[in-house]
Amino acid sequence: MKSAAPIAAVLASAASTGWALVLPAADANRGCSNVSHDVLGNSFCREVEQITYTGLAHKGSYQAVTSMGDSADQCGRQTKEYDAPLGVFEEELSIHIRGPFKLNQMAVYNFGCVNETWHRVSYYNASTQEADNLVFLGNYGGQGSGEFDFPPMIYEYMQVVGLADRTIVFDAHSVWGNSLSYINADATAGSETPEILADVEIPSNKEFAVFSGQKCNGACGFSRVEDVAYHGFGGGNKAFLFDFQMPLDNTTGFNADMPALWALNANIPRTAQYNKCSCWPTCGEFDIYEVLASGDSRCKSTFHAARRGGTSDYFARPSGHAIKIAVVFSAKAEAVSVRVLDYGTVFGHHFTDATVDGWLEGPVDRTAVSTFRVTE
Repeated sequence: MKSAAPIAAVLASAASTGWALVLPAADANRGCSNVSHDVLGNSFCREVEQITYTGLAHKGSYQAVTSMGDSADQCGRQTKEYDAPLGVFEEELSIHIRGPFKLNQMAVYNFGCVNETWHRVSYYNASTQEADNLVFLGNYGGQGSGEFDFPPMIYEYMQVVGLADRTIVFDAHSVWGNSLSYINADATAGSETPEILADVEIPSNKEFAVFSGQKCNGACGFSRVEDVAYHGFGGGNKAFLFDFQMPLDNTTGFNADMPALWALNANIPRTAQYNKCSCWPTCGEFDIYEVLASGDSRCKSTFHAARRGGTSDYFARPSGHAIKIAVVFSAKAEAVSVRVLDYGTVFGHHFTDATVDGWLEGPVDRTAVSTFRVTE
């Protein structure tokens, strides 16, 4: 396959036009150099260490939730418009994780235009139990915090058989199930108050979310439960660093041994992550590292929004050892990149713009780099 020009050179030549990243045709949406393997409907091409996405810049809209009533047909909505270099992904994002997963560190950075430095705004370290400006939530509403409700017939049955837990506040006229809640330190159940995620491995089919530590206080639009409504991580120039492992646990069943790391428009979980009363998918989901079949050793990456798609190239699942990755959202380059970092990378308080641009651009040797242009 013909080698493409390094993105560094492309960025340099594009600086005078507002840093729009225009990939060479040979490096955009390229096909497999080897035969693609279809597994359970998913195609896989080659293992890479970086995937860069372009084509996200556009003007669009989605139906934002404004209310949730007492029945499934009472989901209020209104049109919300956006027009940005990264489309809807410049809005606030929440981070989501499904086990088996071991999160060692996570850091979030925003770009400062004054001194052209990326500043760390949130940080978590499992071993030291440091948690700065972030909160751990999950879909365990009714277990200490948040809300949980059943459709009327199920609620009445639970009362008859004595299964209605008095610690859960039921609304016999609603159908929305679990809201967000605080989670316990093991990320396996709800909690009354915020807890720091322990230094533990999250088991299969257990999920949790990470938001910023700033409460919405009514400033995030509609949230089903304002008490556990937190801001996500916003802005057109933001970077997420993760230190994690996806161990094999050899379990079977629904979502068994299928770890995932992804980002959602934070409006989705604040209303109903797994219910139709949300703005998903047009308001945005980005699957960063996702295993699509039980026990598989490959992780796919895909965008779900008005502009959507993903390459058939994949990342190796870090099952036997931890890795560090950078997920860079760059409005100035009109690109998003996921890149495996040297494991010696320190999640410091600051990074220079040149360092983060280097993560985005990728190495001069492009053999382990994939690029993909999302489309409508």
